[in-house]
Amino acid sequence: MARRYAAQTVGGSPDRREIWLNWIIRDNGAACGFVQATVSQETDGPTSYVAWVVGEAFQGRGTATAAARAMLGWLRIHAPGPVAAFIHPENRASAAVARKLGLAATGLIDEDGEERWDDRAMRTH
Repeated sequence: MARRYAAQTVGGSPDRREIWLNWIIRDNGAACGFVQATVSQETDGPTSYVAWVVGEAFQGRGTATAAARAMLGWLRIHAPGPVAAFIHPENRASAAVARKLGLAATGLIDEDGEERWDDRAMRTH
């Protein structure tokens, strides 16, 4: 796990087209998960690809939703643009978090079998 965090804290891709942002979630001082965003420079501006992971013992308390909401608030100020997440169709908990964040399933499945969720509907209204 230490190697994984070390790689993620580099800050971005060597070509500078991606910025990697990671925040540790704490519960009473103990690390219980993380949220992360990859801000990718697309042809029409930046897109933030977000993810969240919370330890099993801390799930079901709204921890992921609260941390992901805080991350999105930060992104809306510092990296305005579309937000997307890739969620496995069987991961109901992450789908629930995504819905609470205003993301909607798109029906697009990537090579890992995960569905793209994004805020496109929110941005067109």
